[in-house]
Amino acid sequence: MEILFGKQEEKILNNYIKIILLLSFVMFAGIFHSCTKGNEQDMVIEKTSWNNTDSAAEQQETSQDNSKIYVFITGCIEKPDVYEVDEGTRLYTLVELAGGFTEDADTQYLNMAEQIKDGSRIIVYSKEEAASAKQTVHEEQEENVVNINQADKNTLMTLPGIGESKADAIIRYREEHGNFTAIEDIMNISGIKQGAFDKIKDFITV
Repeated sequence: MEILFGKQEEKILNNYIKIILLLSFVMFAGIFHSCTKGNEQDMVIEKTSWNNTDSAAEQQETSQDNSKIYVFITGCIEKPDVYEVDEGTRLYTLVELAGGFTEDADTQYLNMAEQIKDGSRIIVYSKEEAASAKQTVHEEQEENVVNINQADKNTLMTLPGIGESKADAIIRYREEHGNFTAIEDIMNISGIKQGAFDKIKDFITV
């Protein structure tokens, strides 16, 4: 009996040892897994942090690039050239950067408070050039205007809303009453009232 009890005790002891070893292995595996997972999370967080930093830097660089524009100013200006200025810069600031206007510059047509757009080309004309341009525009306008005292039938029919019958009526009126003294007199013609006159008033003269 004494020997048998010793074997049972030894068997129980061996089982305890196996259980302890198994539990130790499980605990070690759990600790190792937790450490590995923690390191992976740290790496993900660190990588995300770097990505966010890089993205912020790229956005800042892009924002800085977008805040600058390039404008070409030429003509009657002291230093005609391409200038790099801040977005939203007004024309008067650009003129100051370019050294100001020359003495013969015509500045009446310029809006000095206007915001400059990227890629703009601004020409400052001389007073002589501006006067010549105004004369050209005036002559072009006169060429497109019909003198209702001198125009023939075909020319009168180029006016908006003036057909053959109304053109004949205008010529007949001139023959019977003489020349028109004002463009408004054309409303004396039958069929040409205020509505029809409003359509042609910018295209006729006397």
